[in-house]
Formats: sequence, C-alpha cells, structure tokens
Amino acid sequence: MKHIILPTDFSKNAINACAYALKLFKNERCTFHLVHSYAPMKKTSVRISNSFENLEVSSNTNQVKSQNNLLKFIADLRKISGKPWHFFKPVSSPKLLVVALRELIENTDAELIIMGTKGASGLKEIFMGSTTVHVIKSIKSCPIMAIPENFGFESPLEIAFATDLFRFYSQAELAPVLNLAKIFKSTIRIVNVAEKEQPLSEIQNFNLSIIKKYFKDVPNYLCRTSFQQSISRTLELFTEELDIHLLALLNYQHGYLERVRRESIVKKIAFHTTIPLLIIPELSLNIRSKKNKSQTLISIA
Repeated sequence: MKHIILPTDFSKNAINACAYALKLFKNERCTFHLVHSYAPMKKTSVRISNSFENLEVSSNTNQVKSQNNLLKFIADLRKISGKPWHFFKPVSSPKLLVVALRELIENTDAELIIMGTKGASGLKEIFMGSTTVHVIKSIKSCPIMAIPENFGFESPLEIAFATDLFRFYSQAELAPVLNLAKIFKSTIRIVNVAEKEQPLSEIQNFNLSIIKKYFKDVPNYLCRTSFQQSISRTLELFTEELDIHLLALLNYQHGYLERVRRESIVKKIAFHTTIPLLIIPELSLNIRSKKNKSQTLISIA
C-alpha cells in the first residue's frame, strides 16, 4: 500500500494536482492523505485584550470549516478516481502546513507529496512567497512532486534526471525516479549541463556508471547539453526540445546546480516549470526518528 500526501487549500490548482496524483497511481493501491492547514494568519495590529478568547472561537470555526471542506473535496476526488483500491484520509490541522506534513510523514511513512504550484515573474519571483517552494525548502524527509497550474495529465514516458555527476547517488535516493519509470515503462534521460565543452572527468564517469547500474532495468541515456543563460533556463529548453514529461533532481546544498551563477535552481524551476517537477531529498538528511511520535494531528473519519 502506497501512502501519498496531497496538501490542499481547495483551490482549482490543488484539485488539478490531486487529479494528477490519482491518474499517476491509477493502477496502484494507495491511501491518499488530504491535508489542510487552518493555522491562523498572524496579525500585527490585534490588541492583546480578549485575543485568546477570540482566537479560540476563530480556531473552532476554522476547524469545522476545514473538516467539512475536506469531506466535500474527498467526495469529488472519489468521483475522479473511481478506483476501489484508492483510499482517502482527511487530515485537518491547526498547525502550519510544513509542521503538519512532517508529522504525517513520520506517522505514515509516506512515499511522496504531490501539490500544485503557481508561476511568478519579474520581481514577484524574489518578493512573493510560494507555499510549494516553502515546502520544498522545508521538507527533507520525503520526495515532493510539484504540478504546474493547469497542467493536464500525461503519462511520464520521458523522464529527465538532472545531475552534475560530481556527486555519488545512493540507490535509495534514485528509487523514486526508478519506480515511476518501471510503472510507466519510461525512458530516463540523465541530463548533464556542461558550461564548457569538455569530456566528463574520472569521477563523473564513475558516478555515471553507478547511476546507469541503478537504472539498468529501464532504457536510459546520458544527454549532455550546453549551458544557456542559467541552469533553470537550460533545463527548461531541454525539456521542451525532448518533450520531457517529468523533471527530477536531488535537493542538496552546495551542489553544482546552485553553484552555477549562484542561482537557486529549485526555487526558480518551481516557479517556471511547465511540467511536473520531482524534488528528491538528500538521503543524509532523510533520517527519521521514531521516538516521541506526535499524535496532535486532527483526523476525521
């Protein structure tokens, strides 16, 4: 049984991402955990007097509203799914979304988070926050798939895995990519962005041989592409040219992707990608403590 987490704010964007998840795993036995955070927004101008009483009333109202909306949302998803092997569990939480997600991952051993993302341009990219980007930067214990706004489902027959090949990857780190490739009989394109035209180094060739060993059961090819303006722009052009259906990369600090022109690759791609983006956490950060599990999530049957 797979456990998939679907954060939602009940928006059209969230429905689209959830529908993608149902189609992605249409033949898999899954429990989908629908998570909604009704954490109150901070207000700087609220008087201290009577604030606790007002907050309690507001919290109770928000909880009931969240629970009711989750039940309606799940009813819609059941119609979209139509699969008896798809199960849905609503989770309504008073905590911030990233906190609720961490607890749910710990309690369910979830394999994947799937959520929608909206684009931004110009200065908004710098100053405007994004829930999806915040989740990507904060959650280090579970792969995250970001589905672009209005993206219609396409079977991921062509998967691109972007890597500088300077880092050694464990089999567990690449398992999310391989598992999807096996389900859909996909081809994996191992994408290496070359800022200068030069052959792979000895360490790059070694790491490539290990990656290809992990991917030996599915068609896979090395694709070297020339640097264009930025890593994010280069990958965008690559995915368009080869009609890639899913782009995957590992989220680790101080890697080649973030060193090139010091651009935050994960953040930029999450804003600009036109295809689903699979962010894989670094295994060294994926250490879950089973002690003192929190049971504070509010679940409704």
